[in-house]
Order: sequence, then C-alpha cells, then structure tokens
Amino acid sequence: MTRWHPHEARKLQPSNLQPVREAVPALGRLLLQPRVGALLTNLKLLDLVVRRLDGGTDIDASAWVGESSVAEWFWIAEIERGSDRLARGQFARGIAQAQADQLASSISVDALDANTLSAAQSLVADQLLVQDRGDRLAFAHDLYGDWARLRILLNQRANLATFLQERYESPLWHRAIRLLGIHSLERESGVAEWKTLMASFNNGDMTVVRDLLLEAPAFAMNARTLVDEMATLQSMDAMLDAAHAAGLALDVMPIQRRPPSLCGCDDANQSCLSRFTPNNAGT
Repeated sequence: MTRWHPHEARKLQPSNLQPVREAVPALGRLLLQPRVGALLTNLKLLDLVVRRLDGGTDIDASAWVGESSVAEWFWIAEIERGSDRLARGQFARGIAQAQADQLASSISVDALDANTLSAAQSLVADQLLVQDRGDRLAFAHDLYGDWARLRILLNQRANLATFLQERYESPLWHRAIRLLGIHSLERESGVAEWKTLMASFNNGDMTVVRDLLLEAPAFAMNARTLVDEMATLQSMDAMLDAAHAAGLALDVMPIQRRPPSLCGCDDANQSCLSRFTPNNAGT
C-alpha cells in the first residue's frame, strides 16, 4: 500500500525570488519596494511581470497597494491594449460573467456572438484565454477571471445590489465581491468608502455579500493599518462579533494573515486571536 506523507509548502518570501532577480535584472527595482515584493510572491503575477519586463516594457508599480491595484494594472496593461482594446475588454468581461452565472469553467464558442471572435482570437494569442476541448474558451488562469469579474462589479457600482441580486449565490462571484471590498479599502478614502459599500447591503437577503465585504479588511495588504483605523469606529466591534457568530471565512484564514490588532493588543499569540477563530483546530 502506498503511503502518503504531508508536505508543508511554506509561503514564498521576496528573498526567495533572488534567482529570478538574477535572471531578470529589471525585476530588482520592483523587489526593492516592500509591498510590491510581497505581491510578487504570487507566482502567476510574477510570471506576468517577468514576461512584460522581458518584452522590454517598463512597469511602474509605485501605485500598487494590493491585489486590487494589481488587477487594475493587469486590465490596462494586458486586456485593454491594442487597437481593439475595447472589444478585448468587453469580450473578457463577457466570458467572466458567463462563467460565474453558469457556474462553468469554460464557455462554448457556439454560444458567443460571431462578431466578437476576433477579440477572442487576440486574447488567445496573448495567452490570456485558452481553447479547451469541444471548442470552449476559458481564462488561462483563475486569477484572470476573478480580476475580470472585479472589473464588472466596478462598472456596476451604481446599481450593484440589483446586479448581484440574481448572482450573489454563485461561488465564482464571491472572490470578486471580496476584491471589491479590498479595492474600496485600498483607495485614499479607504474605510469611509468601504462603509458606504457595506451600507448598501444592510437590508435584504444578500447577507453573503455583506459577509464577503466584511472579510475584506483581513485580506488587504495593509490589513493591520485598516483594522486599527476601524477600531475607532463604535460599530466595528458589533460587526466583528457578528462575523464571529456567523463563522465567516475569517475562522479558517492562516493565523499569520489575521492582523494581531483585531483584538486590540500587540501580541500575535493564539489567545489574542481566539475570539476570531471559533474553529481553532486545524488553523
């Protein structure tokens, strides 16, 4: 009988990227920026950046705060470029929405408007889409789909609750909803914009959306700063208690990603974080 042994894959650190830095010297300047270095430990993003640098494109990452700002860079640099950039953007959003609405990993070419296929071919040529068996199209990486769905939600801000009414139960929308919360928090108006977004889901039955937005601070790159700011809000404790009672995804996040200041102290030990970990075993 074959015996399987667990292997712990430790999270990459910017220092682990030294071999890549030596192979691609232009990467060194980006890795000097702490926030960017942390983001580039995502191997798919690293691949995107290295391909752009190898192609001779300079990357200004000074505005990168977290994944939501990277998603914005990706959209402008990878999707909406070239003479057919509007068609490419529309097609990418269409594929992303169809995936989430149909709970499908790929979409049949036969279901698409023939007039859009030139944009599809352009995205396939750029390795952003791939053609699956049975004449179906999919994103080359799940992240691309998440970022395209974030773009859709940003475009639907004026009527977001209405747009999500028939969609919020699809798991493929969930990460984009959380990214929307992160996007709000990582902007200059930060917490105020996030509170306004949360308030738009105070009523009705879309508690899943509110829960996903409530998780956003813990997933943001500047999580500690954000939660410290939120601690000054009288309503924050009530919201966090509600999150704890609801057993949100906060209870399964790796402990090192839970900001210690969530509990109002500076000690990152288990006891300080216990109120946010109803299922401590296994975290």
